[in-house]
Amino acid sequence: MAAGALALTAWDLFLDPQMLRLGLWTWHDTGPYRGVPVSNFLGWLVVSALVMAVIDVLLRASGPGRAGRRRVGGRQERAAPSGGLVAIYCVMAVMETVAFAAVFEPPDRLVAVAGGVAMGIFAVPAGRRRWPR
Repeated sequence: MAAGALALTAWDLFLDPQMLRLGLWTWHDTGPYRGVPVSNFLGWLVVSALVMAVIDVLLRASGPGRAGRRRVGGRQERAAPSGGLVAIYCVMAVMETVAFAAVFEPPDRLVAVAGGVAMGIFAVPAGRRRWPR
C-alpha cells in the first residue's frame, strides 16, 4: 500500500510542473519545486494512500483464492499487481523523463532527473519481476 502511494506521488513530480508549464493551473502560494508547494505532494501521498487502502480492502473482500490472492508453498499470499499496469507506469516514467530532458521547449532537466529517479525507484524493480499471465 505504501509503495503504491509513493509511486503515484513520484509521478506527480512530472505532472504538476507540466500543468504549470502549460498554464493549466497556478498556485497561490508557490513552493520550492518548480513553484509547486510541498503541501501538494503531501496531498497526493494522502489521497494515493487512501486509494490503495480501498483497493486493498476490495481485494481482501474477494476472498482467498480469488482476485488479488495466490497460493505459494501451501499458504495464501497477495498476488503481484498486473504486469500491464507496471508496464504502463514504466512507459510513462521513460516518456516523461525524455520529454522533460529533450522534447519540451525549453527542456527542464531538473524535472527530468527528479521525476525519472523518483519513478525509476519503483519502475525498475517492478519491471524486473516475473508477472503472472
